[in-house]
Amino acid sequence: MISIEESMDLAIEVGNACGVSSDSLHVIFEDCSVTIFMPTMFTPNGDGINDEYWPSVNNVESYQLTVYNRWGSEVFVSTDPAEPWLGDSMFDGFFAPNGVYDFILVCRTSKGNAVERRGHIVLVR
Repeated sequence: MISIEESMDLAIEVGNACGVSSDSLHVIFEDCSVTIFMPTMFTPNGDGINDEYWPSVNNVESYQLTVYNRWGSEVFVSTDPAEPWLGDSMFDGFFAPNGVYDFILVCRTSKGNAVERRGHIVLVR
């Protein structure tokens, strides 16, 4: 086993009496110090329980969460991990309807490594 600390290209060449064979591999390093938890559902109905969408992100230097509706339009964008999505559409001020929303979360670690997560959020009022 080879332990690595950053992304890199590796090459291997092996041989025997019959000849030599070689191959290469691009290894993408993921910084294990970063923890990300993305809830899959929230209920912004004003009852005080689970009303805000709060991703949990630790040990990152930059952060951008973008949430899209079913037509691919942005409904929420934040570069502040302390800013929750309240289930509204930030561009028209209306509440987003029940449904499934896609998200892309892009973070950068203190080592400069990019971390990206994609998935779905279910909004139920």
